[in-house]
Amino acid sequence: MDNNYTTKKNTYIPAGRVLVFSAAAGIVYTIVNGLPDGLVGAHILQHISNGIFFTVLVYIGGFCRQIQRTVNSLEAETHSVSRHLEEFLDLYRSVNNDKSWSKKLQERLENLTSIVGITGTKCLDDYQREFQAINKGFSIQGQEWAMRSYARFWEYLVEEQIRRKSQGHPPLEARMTHSNDLGVWSSSWASSIREQNRRFKESGGRLLRVFIGTETTPNESYQKQMAEMRQLGVETSYLEQDGTIEVKFDFLWIPDLGLVVKWHSSPPEGHLHKCEVLEEVGSHIRNQWLQIQARLEAQTEPTRPED
Repeated sequence: MDNNYTTKKNTYIPAGRVLVFSAAAGIVYTIVNGLPDGLVGAHILQHISNGIFFTVLVYIGGFCRQIQRTVNSLEAETHSVSRHLEEFLDLYRSVNNDKSWSKKLQERLENLTSIVGITGTKCLDDYQREFQAINKGFSIQGQEWAMRSYARFWEYLVEEQIRRKSQGHPPLEARMTHSNDLGVWSSSWASSIREQNRRFKESGGRLLRVFIGTETTPNESYQKQMAEMRQLGVETSYLEQDGTIEVKFDFLWIPDLGLVVKWHSSPPEGHLHKCEVLEEVGSHIRNQWLQIQARLEAQTEPTRPED
């Protein structure tokens, strides 16, 4: 191991060379000052010792200067960290003061006297009503915002499945029901959700989607959607809503994570109007899935994905 003491600006002499420089300094000093007769050996040793002492002092002095520079550098870095920390605390205080960011935004909009300010204030009110924090999660009103949140939710599910696969954990299983309007798959976010379903399957996850309709067998619209889902790797099934299954809402349930997304629809058309994203699964969802499994076992096996 090298005993050099090196920094970006300074390179110190290896400790092993100190004796060489010291001896050289002592000899030079002896030659310059002359040698009394009979005391040659004694004078050489004395001057070499003085040279060693002088060189060591110089070496220690340089080492102390380097320590001082390091301390100064650390002080500068500490000051920088403290400054950034103080900036963060200022930002934290500004966000957590008595006026939230939404109130500040509303005040700015209200200062606009034109139709722009009126429209902006109304839109802000609508958005605040559409997004609400609830126990164990949040809810979003409106089909467009609900589908947007669903797409984001699937992105994180894919990341989680990839992480679990890399660490050798069992794959996730996504259990889904669909009894609402099929037109939801024509929304602007539907293609993103399909892509995330495909990635989830490719990364090792399993997807089960059960369509629930009013007819005995799936009509052409259901058959089209089920075929598209199978191409993505989704295992699809169809059940008639004959009263044996209590359908209060549709859901996506991830048992291993204890997560659920509930889909609430407006009768009679079944248009999606709200979704809830929760980290708590109620007994109703477990019971409904058991009912679905019993019905599926009583008829044909689920349709497997296409090869």
